[in-house]
Amino acid sequence: MKEVINLQQRAFYKVLMLFILTFLLTGAISIVAVDRGIRNDAKANLAVRIQVVEQVFNDYLTRAEYEMGYISQDLVLSNYQSGDELKMLFSHHEILFFGGLDFFYIDWSKRKGATDPRARVYTQDKLPTLLSTGKINHWVKVTTDDDAILLMYKKKIVSRDRVLLGYLYGFISLNNNLTLSSELLDGAESDLVQVYDRHTDALLLKESQVGFDPSDSVVSTTRDMKTPVYGSKFRISIAKRMPITEVMISSWLRVLLLVFSVLAVLYVFLILLFKRLVFAPLSMIAKQPENDQLVFTELEPIQTKNLQYRSYLDAKESRFQLLLESTHSAIIFCNEMAEVKEINREAMQLFPQYEHSRTVFDFMPISCHQAIQEALKGGIGVSFELTIAHINGIYHWQAYSFMNENSFRSIVLVGRNTTQEKRLSWQLEQLKPSSLDLSRRLEVDMLLNEMTQLSQLPSYSPKGYVQGWIGLVLTILEGAQSEVEDAELESIGHVFSCESSHVMQVLGLDVGMIRIDCGVESGAVEISANAYFKMLLRLSVMMSVTNAMEDRSISLRFDQGMLEIVVSNDILSRPFFNWASTIIIKQLGGQFHKLRSNALKIHVPFQSYAQEVTALADDLIVAWVINDYPNSDRVQESLVRLGVQLETYLSSDDFFMQATAAPHFDAVVIGCHREVDIQRGMTKNLEIQHNRTELPVIWLNSTPQDTDAHDVFSVTGCVFDYNLQQAIAKASQRAAIVPTYLGEQGLAWVIVGGSRVAKAIWYAELEKKSVMSQWLADLSEYEAFLPYHSDIVIILLEPQVSSLLLRIQANYPKVRFFAVQKWPNQPDNVTLFEMNTPYSGEQIDALKEFIQC
Repeated sequence: MKEVINLQQRAFYKVLMLFILTFLLTGAISIVAVDRGIRNDAKANLAVRIQVVEQVFNDYLTRAEYEMGYISQDLVLSNYQSGDELKMLFSHHEILFFGGLDFFYIDWSKRKGATDPRARVYTQDKLPTLLSTGKINHWVKVTTDDDAILLMYKKKIVSRDRVLLGYLYGFISLNNNLTLSSELLDGAESDLVQVYDRHTDALLLKESQVGFDPSDSVVSTTRDMKTPVYGSKFRISIAKRMPITEVMISSWLRVLLLVFSVLAVLYVFLILLFKRLVFAPLSMIAKQPENDQLVFTELEPIQTKNLQYRSYLDAKESRFQLLLESTHSAIIFCNEMAEVKEINREAMQLFPQYEHSRTVFDFMPISCHQAIQEALKGGIGVSFELTIAHINGIYHWQAYSFMNENSFRSIVLVGRNTTQEKRLSWQLEQLKPSSLDLSRRLEVDMLLNEMTQLSQLPSYSPKGYVQGWIGLVLTILEGAQSEVEDAELESIGHVFSCESSHVMQVLGLDVGMIRIDCGVESGAVEISANAYFKMLLRLSVMMSVTNAMEDRSISLRFDQGMLEIVVSNDILSRPFFNWASTIIIKQLGGQFHKLRSNALKIHVPFQSYAQEVTALADDLIVAWVINDYPNSDRVQESLVRLGVQLETYLSSDDFFMQATAAPHFDAVVIGCHREVDIQRGMTKNLEIQHNRTELPVIWLNSTPQDTDAHDVFSVTGCVFDYNLQQAIAKASQRAAIVPTYLGEQGLAWVIVGGSRVAKAIWYAELEKKSVMSQWLADLSEYEAFLPYHSDIVIILLEPQVSSLLLRIQANYPKVRFFAVQKWPNQPDNVTLFEMNTPYSGEQIDALKEFIQC
């Protein structure tokens, strides 16, 4: 059945996916936009702060100039010995330690200059070599040979009499000035401050906060800086980290919430619009009459085709009703519930009370209920006779099953008035002589000889053998004097299976005592099989089983319209066989003669109509479990001839313990002679272990067995290539048996109880972890799986009977029980690993680790 597609849900899902994609795209864009807006605000703030940094830098230079004036004034006004000016300055002026200058140099006109000892902290170069670039009352950038970058300020030293005494040079280090860097960083209120030379792009000063990482998300700004440094231009750059803050997150969430609200409203509006404009009119089409339906341009071809199909059905129904009334038969159509759906006029006259009845059983006599039920189950050739009292007539009814428009099995009852035929038949029977002249058909000596043979049977003959043999002889005698009936189209192998099964069952003999040679090609030939042909096969089996020789065999071959039967027999000592063979073969137009090997060869011409196509699939794997089946080598040879991959096991236990060598079994043939309980037990164990009853299991019994308790295939009659191939072909249509579940080595899990949801969760998680598991409703059939596992844990999802758990522990000490919930009177051999519902993968992982530890 094709999958039903819901166009409405499909359209809604597509629109929903489009809106989700739009939401994700819009959300991403909005997040970028909000982030960019926040960065722009931060950048604008940095642009304001960079002016503050510039002011701090210039204030620092102004403070240093003030310090230069103070030092020059002190050098002029203070009393000190020549050469002690540095001592005087450092002993009296704390401003030297806390001012803006890093160090200074005094260049006297008439004596040796004095160098501030702090200069060695910043450069090892000789300071007099730098003085030539100085400008009076101006800051000049100089660079030493050891790459120290300095700002130098030159100021005159003039006495009270306005006499030039020398020059004072003040220096500020740019690349090694913690005070200046700290003041610039504090003024910028940022994480990074850098000063560059605008001409050379050389980095002059750089300072950052502790822990600042330039790889983080930062915002920076750069601009030219106005300074009083002569001949040099600087560029300043400041940067600030931009961490994700609650303000940013709240802004993002507000934007996303707004976008989601707009899209949700738009989605609901579109859904309602689709329902009203598209799907609501479509749903009204099925509710309106065909003539009042709205015609849509897009659906016009479909609606036109439906009208045409409706007209076709109306015309077909009219012809069908006309046919019902013209058949001169009573016809009743019933559905799967035996409710009357169609009834023609003749049937209405027979059963006028049908209008007040719900099913056909309400107005049909009880005598025909079983036949109707058999037809409802799919029976073929179901017929019965019914005497209608109020019309004084007899109707012969035939029941045919068919599949109705809802794919349920229904029946049609066809009744034909056979009153006249019955009356004529009764009149002919009155004229038929009742005496049977045996002298013309059967000699008395032949019957006496046969009775003598029966009286000489050994005492160990099977029970009921004599009665069964007499019954078979009587059926052949009755068939020999009856007229040839209509023949049915059947395959040779099927007819032989039925006849051999009937003979062996009546006589109570083992079907394995006869060697049958009937190939698949010969057995599959379909011929017109009448009663004489069936009697010929029945007689062949009877001749073979009564043969005094050790070789009891029958061979059937069909070649070019000729059926050849070779039977090992003792026909000379049994006149009955000679007489019966002559009568039957004569009716079939065949002939027979005796072979030197004391066998009887029969040739009967037949016209072949078809050949059954039941070839076995390639690479079929078949298990042959012998148990106590006699002549098992014949079955094994037959399976080899069928071309299957054969795995042979001596017993059921051997199969369960060694079957893991094969990947799967397409069919399992279980043999049995007297140990029927073993055969049934093995089948029941397989059903429990695989949790299904439709298994590819074939029963091979020496005597017929009742298979109603198990859904298995059974080979009836003697075993030969054809019927064994037919059974394997039917069994291979079912799902194969995977033997890895029968006797798995290693740890195995058995899950007991639980709801469908819990089982689904456990099954999915255990399958991910490659854990072999088996699922049972309870532990009542524990003997079916516990003996075949070396290590097994049982997980109890539901409480179990305490006495049963204790009995299992006593019989199988290695079994471990784990319960996921506690219940009253829980036995001590059950380990509690409490789990909360609904079960999760983490809980199952924890249980697995607990079991392994």
